[in-house]
Amino acid sequence: MCAGRTASCRWCKKVAGVKDMKAHEAQCWERVEPCEWCNVGIPHKDYDRHERRCTSRIESCRWCGDEVKRCDMEAHLLGCELRQVKCRLCDQKLAACQLELHERGCAGADSHQATKRAEPLKRPGRALAAPVPAIP
Repeated sequence: MCAGRTASCRWCKKVAGVKDMKAHEAQCWERVEPCEWCNVGIPHKDYDRHERRCTSRIESCRWCGDEVKRCDMEAHLLGCELRQVKCRLCDQKLAACQLELHERGCAGADSHQATKRAEPLKRPGRALAAPVPAIP
């Protein structure tokens, strides 16, 4: 091998001696690495930023702990049985899977039902008859 021979970095195109090029390419900021989540080739200088934003990255659901791809997390959270919801009768927060049972026996249901009972009954499709005049 000739001492003055040079090579060009396949990533950044920098020219250096052949014997130094292998070490340079291993450390080159332009070298492309596959993302561990989506397997797309990312330049090393952008890897950390891509990894933080990668939609294929796996994250844990804050409610149930399931491992879900970031791009699927919004849909998962909408249907997660352990997501926190508020009882419409007493404003207590509880897991979505407990809401129906809670509302059936909720103490706030008494005041909610009393309000409903105070409303006049409406029967759709039935007109009230006009009062019949008295015969003289």
